[in-house]
Amino acid sequence: SETIEVTAPELNIARTAVVSYFSGVLEHLAIKKGKDETLFDWDIHGWMLWTEKEKGLGRLVKKLCAAHLYQVGDWPAAAAGLDQYMGHTWPEYECFRDIIFWWKYFLCTDLNVFPATKDYIPMHAYLKWNVADEQNAFGSAPNRGKVFQLSALGKEHLMTTGQNWPHPANRPKPKATGLRWPSAAQASQYTKQPVRTEDDLLYM
Repeated sequence: SETIEVTAPELNIARTAVVSYFSGVLEHLAIKKGKDETLFDWDIHGWMLWTEKEKGLGRLVKKLCAAHLYQVGDWPAAAAGLDQYMGHTWPEYECFRDIIFWWKYFLCTDLNVFPATKDYIPMHAYLKWNVADEQNAFGSAPNRGKVFQLSALGKEHLMTTGQNWPHPANRPKPKATGLRWPSAAQASQYTKQPVRTEDDLLYM
């Protein structure tokens, strides 16, 4: 694809299993989703991991806890595992949540978020979740709300870039196209003129 290479069929199997799990939970608990809403919307909101913008995930966590008559006060803390009820009651949730994060993380089109290339062992990829103020997670102002902060691969927060410009510093700056590389599926890659539709090709 334009953003990630799937080098083993097991990756697609894992992705399908995770999607099936969360789809089953949504159906079982009759959780309604908004239009174009997903459970993990990090890529939709600039990879900042805002807690308040994760409407689908918040609804899921609250419904899961309500099904066990557990009133969750701080749902982001529950989603991050800081409230241990989620992890103890649904141990598979944290595993599948982490699979989704890693899958989406490697789809990020700002290459500056990735750590330096070196030899890693599996335990380096164990995710540590936290909920923090934006300025604390990224190390500088502004502070516009709470974000999920994830530590792994030697980074205190995986979404920091180390770049000071443009402001605000150290935040991901994904490409507006949503693609890491030019898409080979776009006809304009093979023509001298911009091409958007089949009609454009017919009238060139």
